[in-house]
Amino acid sequence: MRHRSRRMRALSVVAAVGAGAAVAVPIIGIGTAATATPACLVGYTDSNDWRAGFQGSIAITHNSAPTTGWSLTFAFAGNQQVTNGWAGIWTQHGSQVMVGNAGYNGTLGTGQTVTLGFVATYSGPNTAPTTFTFDGVA
Repeated sequence: MRHRSRRMRALSVVAAVGAGAAVAVPIIGIGTAATATPACLVGYTDSNDWRAGFQGSIAITHNSAPTTGWSLTFAFAGNQQVTNGWAGIWTQHGSQVMVGNAGYNGTLGTGQTVTLGFVATYSGPNTAPTTFTFDGVA
């Protein structure tokens, strides 16, 4: 049961990214609808957890003007370490993770979503990150 509750928490992480956008993001179906379209939405999922490691997925929906070349940064709260990532160029320094576009997914049109994946190790709690920065905008 502990495994399932951790997974539900991770499934609920959605961050609205945009300068000055007033947004209320529902978490697990509770809350109100967005009052404005944010510049970017980031959804983080812990899709498979085996207590010493996990597989994660990040969906980025870009709602601003089309862009060529992008980056996403976030920090883990615990000792999670990315060991493999796909659909982007992954780097990690301490708890700080940065993902840059891969050669084939650098152009994002308005409303387009790109999905990234990774495998990471950890011990102790596997707390999902709550703050994401897309192209320098939190």
